[in-house]
Amino acid sequence: MKKWFITAVTTLSLAIAPMTSSAATVSAGSNYVPSKGYSYSTYDLEGTPKRLSNLKCSGPASLRQCTTTNYRGYTHLYNDKYLSLGVAYSDVYLTPAYKFPMTSGKTYKLKEYDLEGNAYSYRYEVKSVNTTKKVGNKTYKNVIRIKNQDGGYTFIAKNHGIVLITVKKKGKQVTYYKVTSAKKR
Repeated sequence: MKKWFITAVTTLSLAIAPMTSSAATVSAGSNYVPSKGYSYSTYDLEGTPKRLSNLKCSGPASLRQCTTTNYRGYTHLYNDKYLSLGVAYSDVYLTPAYKFPMTSGKTYKLKEYDLEGNAYSYRYEVKSVNTTKKVGNKTYKNVIRIKNQDGGYTFIAKNHGIVLITVKKKGKQVTYYKVTSAKKR
């Protein structure tokens, strides 16, 4: 009798568990901009020069500039619940504006605009909001992993911003942008 009861309770709890669980969600992107307490070195496939070093971050979370002493680098924009990465002091963006809150397993469809102001649809899927990912010299926890509509991925680390962007070329993932080094200042 006891064995049957334990088996029934276990089976019932396994059947109920998926109905009561929910997907993980990150509610705000302000925690996903780079920390002012770190300096970063990056690699950008199309950047000139391709390798930048000694990026120091400053400014509010809504406009976090990570630049060299001669103002080269990147800007993490967090505005109206959207986070994007662009080239500092320019109109060039490396990512679309990712919307918060973000939920694991959810696909988002947004309208973006190109440099000429033409609208286009953009789709991405949040694969996970709590991944651990090694990029460059650092292992990041609480990483958001996004699959972009082109088949590439974006990884956004809590307190460090966008740490890796890949694009799919000829069936392979190619690094487009990467933080190669993150050091406490």
